[in-house]
Amino acid sequence: MFLTDGKIQLHLKVGAKDVRSSARAADNSHTMEMGANKDTYKTDRNCVSCATCTTNAFAPKVKAVVIDAFGIQRGFMTTIHAMAASQPTADGASKKDCRGGRAEVEE
Repeated sequence: MFLTDGKIQLHLKVGAKDVRSSARAADNSHTMEMGANKDTYKTDRNCVSCATCTTNAFAPKVKAVVIDAFGIQRGFMTTIHAMAASQPTADGASKKDCRGGRAEVEE
């Protein structure tokens, strides 16, 4: 995946005008969350991470309720996410990464 600025630059070199990623960046590339930090977006940015589906669902609510209403600056979140097609139902080896072999379903 193209999760670093260096790898994203490859798209720009072959003619892409802009690159938007729907996965979190693996480096310090700019990440924009609608409803949370959209004011940090600059129109001259041609590489932007739009974070993950979990973050996109969670961040605007956290900003509005937790940060703006109560001023809380740090915390933890727990999410429940549907299984992905690539996740096994029982622990096993993964060709992708060490966490990919973890079972999504617990008994």
